Amino acid sequence: MTRILIIEDTAAIQYMLRYFFNKIGCEVDIALTLAEGKALLEKNVYCLILLDHNLPDGHGIDFLTYLRRDLKFTNPIVVMTASQQDFVENEAMKRGADDFLLKPFGTNELDKLFQKWAKNCVET
Repeated sequence: MTRILIIEDTAAIQYMLRYFFNKIGCEVDIALTLAEGKALLEKNVYCLILLDHNLPDGHGIDFLTYLRRDLKFTNPIVVMTASQQDFVENEAMKRGADDFLLKPFGTNELDKLFQKWAKNCVET
C-alpha cells in the first residue's frame, strides 16, 4: 500500500488530507510536530511527504534540510503554507521541496498533486 506522511498541526487540514488519501487507497500517518514526523520517519518508509511550513516546534523549510541531507530522503516532499510570500515558496524549492501547496486548497489540487507524484510511489 502507498504510504504518505502528513506533518500538519491543523485538525481540519489533517482530516481533509487523511480522508482524501484514504479514499484513493493510501495509508496515511499524521504528525503534529516535526519531532513526531522525525520519529515516524525512523520507523516507516514513505513515498510522499506533505509538510506544513509553520509548526509548533519549527519551520518545515528547515526540516527539508534534515530530510534531504541527513536522512537522504529522495521521494517527493510537498510544502504547504498559508503564507502568500514568494520567498517561502522559493526557499522551500531551494532546500529540496518538489512542490508547493498554498492553503486553502481543495481536492482538485490534491488529485493533481497525487497524479503528478504517484509514479514515484511504490508499495511498502
